[in-house]
Amino acid sequence: MYSHKFLIKFSIILLVIAFLISVALPISSQEIAQNDPYNTAGGSNPSELTSGAWILTDVEQKAYNEVGITKWEKSGNEIVSLCQWKDILDIIHTVNAGFKWMEPSSYLKPGSLMEFQASYINKEYSTTTNLKTGIRVFFDRKDASYKSNSIEAVYVLNVSKYNKYYSSEDKREVFTVPKYLFDDSNECVLIVDCYVGGDHYVTKYTYRYQP
Repeated sequence: MYSHKFLIKFSIILLVIAFLISVALPISSQEIAQNDPYNTAGGSNPSELTSGAWILTDVEQKAYNEVGITKWEKSGNEIVSLCQWKDILDIIHTVNAGFKWMEPSSYLKPGSLMEFQASYINKEYSTTTNLKTGIRVFFDRKDASYKSNSIEAVYVLNVSKYNKYYSSEDKREVFTVPKYLFDDSNECVLIVDCYVGGDHYVTKYTYRYQP
């Protein structure tokens, strides 16, 4: 059996160890949290834009006819596409559509909620071929391609049609204005991609962040 004095000493040692652990652990946890590069608790991400604005600096429109069978025409605030081809049986296939969208603001506040609206206008879809057509809108890097958005892209709106679903459609979406810089250029683009199969008519709105 342990003596009474030994038990008292042992208990005191345990109490001292427990006290030291209780003091050391919070300090260690605090140091780890402060040094953790992925920890954002207690403050905002240093790259997040909390002031300033995205200012519209340029607008560019261009047709990219990879297949080369679509004719594009700008009529007021509408882009009209006419895609026609003849098959081996001399049957003419036609996809004729219009695209409209609201003009984006020239001043966008990072992190704010904005509304965007676009319309797909079906004029004729006379083909059994599954030809995809539609309009998609997204923010991305200045040098981004309309073909595939980067991982940093910010979704705005998408309307997609094909041979079994091609009726006219008006769509409205609420999106968050980009609140991070895409790269060191301090610029980004809002891409409006109207497409019929592999042919595209792309409008790029270039924005520059000003603190």
